[in-house]
Amino acid sequence: MTLTERSYSKKSTRAAGHRPLRFYRDHQCTMLTLYSIHLLRCISDRSWAFLLPLHMSAVFPNSMYEVSTVTAFATIGSILFTPQLALFLREREGLSRFFLLLGIENVSVVLAGILLLQFPGVPEQADGSNATPVAFYLAGVLLAIDQCCSGVLENLVVKEWTVVVTTQCEDVEFGNTQRLNSPRLHPIDSGEALACVNARMSQIDLGVGVVIPFAVSELLKHGTDDKVLWLLLFWHAASAVVIGALARELCVVEPKCNTSLSRLKVAEDHLFKSLRCAWSEYRVLPAVARYNMAAYVILYISVISPSGLTIAWLRANGVGISSTAMLRSAVQFAGFAGTVVGPAVIERHGLEKAAYTVQTGQTVFVIFACFTCLSASVYLFMLALVFSRIGLWAYDLCERQLVQKGKADGQMQLGMQMVFAGERCAAQFMSLAMSVIAMIVSSTNRYPVLVIISTTAVMCANATIRIATFSRQEETVD
Repeated sequence: MTLTERSYSKKSTRAAGHRPLRFYRDHQCTMLTLYSIHLLRCISDRSWAFLLPLHMSAVFPNSMYEVSTVTAFATIGSILFTPQLALFLREREGLSRFFLLLGIENVSVVLAGILLLQFPGVPEQADGSNATPVAFYLAGVLLAIDQCCSGVLENLVVKEWTVVVTTQCEDVEFGNTQRLNSPRLHPIDSGEALACVNARMSQIDLGVGVVIPFAVSELLKHGTDDKVLWLLLFWHAASAVVIGALARELCVVEPKCNTSLSRLKVAEDHLFKSLRCAWSEYRVLPAVARYNMAAYVILYISVISPSGLTIAWLRANGVGISSTAMLRSAVQFAGFAGTVVGPAVIERHGLEKAAYTVQTGQTVFVIFACFTCLSASVYLFMLALVFSRIGLWAYDLCERQLVQKGKADGQMQLGMQMVFAGERCAAQFMSLAMSVIAMIVSSTNRYPVLVIISTTAVMCANATIRIATFSRQEETVD
């Protein structure tokens, strides 16, 4: 029995005016559980993503090669295995899939962290370059496994379970949504509800991103990198236990989250069947969703972000840990602002035009960041980077909702899982291309070359969105 059915099963003994309130309370508990799962995962992921580049920039100074190598390993793992893993796990129930991925992810992270602790300092070779230990490459392989599992988990929680839970806010049996459309409650219109929940999931992620850099930098002031790494590994394992318990509760309250996907038809006559399935699902999307997904993938050809490469360049230019932490927090706060701006722009201009508007804002600040980087204005570059994230995260919400709306209800679960897995695969391929270029131009002095490439990619993405938006408007007018 679903949550909606349970809420209304006693209609003969319960006053009609009380049913929506009962449903609202049950739905709020379900959403709180989903938000809590996402919150704990964000704390673990954000802490690791901030500490790892700092640790590597201290062990391998004045070099982008090691950071690029780790990124390359992680993206290769996503490209090769994320769609296949999503397809392979379709025959397992949602909770079984979640536990399997969560276990593999945490074992990989813990082992990778232990390997990284084996080289607190790296001696220089005769030519002055750093000698890269074998343990570093083994850690890279484990981080690739972690990245692959993390990507499928993110699709499962943020994009699949979000839709499943959000659809429960519709009053199907009684067809009366007036009471539930109060501003205090979740909106009942499926598009508005989905935009609301998508925004809140992103806001949780970005809110954690604001706090984590300051927390980690404070820990580094009172302890060594090794101690903070051990603390982070312990947190990763402990939080996984709590996340597992919350996921079990969510699947009990909302059984559709625990549905097996094996009953859905999948193409199985090709060696790369998962990629073929993702491509097939992509092709049936509306044209505007396809164009925006392509633009979203192109945006991954970029280093104008608080990534490890940018941190390595900033550290080489004398930016301290506190300033780096402030940048990371400011970037996440700007992204949080983007998730607030995004729904407002969508409501005002409509989903398709809003996507073009907010991404154009990102493009303007990326171009400004390019000029400041070429002129060696480090702090102006940091400022432009921060403001560019407002448009980026607002666009992320628009693109996600365009794709989610493009799937028919009958193929919702498998279709979305495969589309977003394929999207992540393509995006990571673009990221891999940038990592390979960074490995070639490994000196931090050549970072502006990567910025020029990134700016060009962002401008191409903007042109793609413009074509999709205005060609659709012309079709509507005709």
